[in-house]
Amino acid sequence: MEETQGVQNAYLISENKTNSLNIIQPEEVEFHHPTTINCSFTVQEKRIILRTEVYWMIGDPRESYIYHPNPDYIHPDYRGKTRLVDGSNLLLEDFHGPDNTTFYCRVIIRRCLATERHPGLTVTILEDGAGTHLLVKGNTWYHAKILAVYVGLKAFLSLLLLIAAMMSRVLVLLMLCLWVRLHETSGHVCVDQPARTESIEGTSVTIPCQFSFPETKNSIESATFIVRASDENFCRGDDKIIYNSSIVFFSPKYQGRLNVTFDLRHRNASITINNVMQEDATQYCCRIELSFLDGKKRQWQTPDGTRLTVKDRNEPGLETIPLIFAAPGENVTLLGHFTSDNLTSASDVTCHVKRTADRGTGCDRGINIGECTYKNNALYFQINQVTSEDNAFYCYQVKMSTNNEEKNTYYYLGPQLLIIGG
Repeated sequence: MEETQGVQNAYLISENKTNSLNIIQPEEVEFHHPTTINCSFTVQEKRIILRTEVYWMIGDPRESYIYHPNPDYIHPDYRGKTRLVDGSNLLLEDFHGPDNTTFYCRVIIRRCLATERHPGLTVTILEDGAGTHLLVKGNTWYHAKILAVYVGLKAFLSLLLLIAAMMSRVLVLLMLCLWVRLHETSGHVCVDQPARTESIEGTSVTIPCQFSFPETKNSIESATFIVRASDENFCRGDDKIIYNSSIVFFSPKYQGRLNVTFDLRHRNASITINNVMQEDATQYCCRIELSFLDGKKRQWQTPDGTRLTVKDRNEPGLETIPLIFAAPGENVTLLGHFTSDNLTSASDVTCHVKRTADRGTGCDRGINIGECTYKNNALYFQINQVTSEDNAFYCYQVKMSTNNEEKNTYYYLGPQLLIIGG
């Protein structure tokens, strides 16, 4: 089978309003117990959307999450008091903050702009809503007038800033659109999966895959999901196939340990490896092959797949999130939670955060950017006023002793930080 050639994913970064994403939230809401703050958004060309994520942030500047899929990132005052309803609305069960506090709905989408001639191009867009002011019950008429003046001035200033920013970006956007139109053949086909993940011997690990294509499901005659495992680029070689949905093939190496889901309607799949072994450490590539009613066939996969690192079963485990999105100027916290019970007796713990430009560089060869904090069985490290230079992969170097044993050095994968905007 002829391999599809591709390029590394490229990210067009935008923090201003675009035609592809429009967020709507109310100007103000009066607080009750509980209160729901609505957030709706429209996305153009939904069939080429690879990823959609919704967060809620509070205050100016927006440094604290009031809702995040990972509760550890939520401000302590609101942890356990917020959740998403209907996919994007914020349910606020309790609030003790100041009057007129502003809540921002943040939406992140990753769109596929790839073509068969120029595959692999994606765009990640981060947008914040205009903000909703939470009015504490009992507001006076004076407070309402002050709020109206504030909102009016803020809207005017935001409009001026938007116009100035758009003037500098519109040329870039037009050039990108023109490039895509000139090189487009039959639409966008992408597969998206995490760059890397980590697991411990004897446990399970799941690798999610999302894919996009412009055609409707009704135009597809058949679809095949294939998983390859190899250290080579594109996981090359038919002998590297560990799963094929069309013939329900499982590699003998993974027989009884591999669970695969494939949902064409929702355009996603997942690979779960149970009872992980050291020899499972390699990269895993998700591949989609489509046959259409008009006789055409298309296929695509990520160039590099997901790199799996397998740690010794005796090493303490650390849970982190694989990807963090942020806007320029924000403060970003990297954190990881130890999962091993024997860490309750850990002592003399020292931790350093290292940065690498790519996922393949080992943590021991990364650039040391500072010392992190160990507290309550977790690691914390804050990067202030992030810029595009902070776009990188991060990892932890931890030295500690457990159960009165000698001090050992452990390396753990941290998140990839993606700064969107600027």
